[in-house]
Amino acid sequence: IDKKSKIPLIAGIKYGKGKILFLATQFDPKSGYGYKRFPYFFIILKNYLGIEPIVKRKNLELYFDPGYRQDISIERLAKMWKINGVKAIHAGAWHFYDKYAYDYERLIKVCHQNGILVYAWFELPQVSEKFWNMYPQWREKTAKLQEAHNPKYSWRYLMALDNPECRKKVLSDIKTFLTKYDWDGVNIAELYFDPLTGFDNPDFFTPMNDYVRKDFNEKFGVDPALIFDSSSDYYWE
Repeated sequence: IDKKSKIPLIAGIKYGKGKILFLATQFDPKSGYGYKRFPYFFIILKNYLGIEPIVKRKNLELYFDPGYRQDISIERLAKMWKINGVKAIHAGAWHFYDKYAYDYERLIKVCHQNGILVYAWFELPQVSEKFWNMYPQWREKTAKLQEAHNPKYSWRYLMALDNPECRKKVLSDIKTFLTKYDWDGVNIAELYFDPLTGFDNPDFFTPMNDYVRKDFNEKFGVDPALIFDSSSDYYWE
């Protein structure tokens, strides 16, 4: 394995007129689908051995997070996408004023030149890391009434969109962002609360900000925080 990432390694060597790929571990003894240990094996077969697929589709859609692809030009990526039959990408829209501002204008222009549609992909109630840092008073709360960002459960920096002021600012920023560029559409399909578990995970159960608790209390006559208090008559168990 690679000492830093702990990812299983594949060795490639030339042998006579051909090439050999050597896997030091079993290909996939866990899932049975062939991608557990070597998810990019198909790419290796294509790039190293020159093996092309027998069939392929020409209407693929990809999710693209610019934050993970800073080591390759968008011109090169777009050409690669076009060759592989990509018709649209959903571009992560939370880098518009973060640690670095991604060049969405260039991304859209180059993709359009290659016949590829570009959708703005949002992960609300995550807005961006910078938004989280700028407005600490609007951060989402967990069932333990702590700030809702725990890398153990999610990478997202969650904001309390139930707060009218927060929601107003978020919608204003999104409107500015969407009207600034020539987007082909918007993707909000992943609008959900973290984590994808239930009451047994109070360390990161959301939403539990003040507005949610107040609204719940007005409707049902109980503070929902008591659902997670083992000494309460409303304890979930």
